[in-house]
Amino acid sequence: MSENTYNPNINKTIIYYDEMTDALINAIPDNKENPRILDLGCGTGGLVKKIFKRFPKAQVVCVDISDLMIKIAKENLSQYNNIEFIQDDFTKMNFIHKYDAVISSVTLNYLSYDSKKELLEKIYNALNKGGVFYNADFLMPNSKYNDILNHRKFEEYLKEKDILIQNATNDEKIKKYTSSFSVLGIINLLDSIGFKEIDLIWKYYSNGVLGGTKL
Repeated sequence: MSENTYNPNINKTIIYYDEMTDALINAIPDNKENPRILDLGCGTGGLVKKIFKRFPKAQVVCVDISDLMIKIAKENLSQYNNIEFIQDDFTKMNFIHKYDAVISSVTLNYLSYDSKKELLEKIYNALNKGGVFYNADFLMPNSKYNDILNHRKFEEYLKEKDILIQNATNDEKIKKYTSSFSVLGIINLLDSIGFKEIDLIWKYYSNGVLGGTKL
């Protein structure tokens, strides 16, 4: 998907996307009334609405490479005042401020190992002590059968939605259940960078929410 192309059905073709992103937002500790949160790849702002539902006084920074996504997010989030929007490539930008939480949803799975490692190091350095990073994304299976099973469950889900399967392109169907990182691979990478309390807090076949804490 190009940076200025948006398919409104894309999140609807992700199995239990709402439940997955609910788990992502719930992973943010509630020890602060107004946490500073960085949303990487904010898209149209859906996650941010969930953030403000849980943390009405949160300070949120939304980053997306697409100027179209930023424009739509600004429109969708116009009722909120404490948001900063940044149109930039988060894999290349410098994180100047410190955050209590950094989150992302279905934006990091296509990065190479080196690019993901470099990004996670930046995220770690940008976190306050006790801050967390959590990512909702696709996970690579560890066996051929589980790969078949993930594909099967994804196709079953699309068929259940009927009209959505006709709106999902072949490219989307392939990418919705694939990733280049397994659970163990991501855990090892987070651990090597220094994250602690690493946990997989939600998983349904190929989809999962995983992250850790900077202690």
